[in-house]
Amino acid sequence: MIATAFCESAALETVAGIHAAEDEYRMALIAPDQLRSYGAATTNYAELGDDEAKGEGYESGGVRISGRKALSGPSGYVHTFDPVTIGPNATIQAAGALVYNATKGGRACSVHKFAQVRGVRGGDLVISPKTATKR
Repeated sequence: MIATAFCESAALETVAGIHAAEDEYRMALIAPDQLRSYGAATTNYAELGDDEAKGEGYESGGVRISGRKALSGPSGYVHTFDPVTIGPNATIQAAGALVYNATKGGRACSVHKFAQVRGVRGGDLVISPKTATKR
């Protein structure tokens, strides 16, 4: 199961100043047939293990993201980023994604469940956050 969420550990780490704007943030894709659950309790990229999607044009560890913003507001934390492209010539399927801080040992920031399994065969897979993730 995948549940869209701002990871609880990331909320505490953001307040503590662990996550910095200049850090490298990455998005790792979660396979449609994942065995474990991912959501608010996810703490680290290493938890994905064999549940990370595999395919041509995609490397383990995912892709670097840009435009990342983590803000707090009256309804909790909001996490968003610029659209991400997997490719070119990618052949892959994914049910969701994990955004994590590669600079800080893979600490999880947010989990994103796709409305449906996303896939591409021999092209670009573009992932655009439609709404920010809230806790």
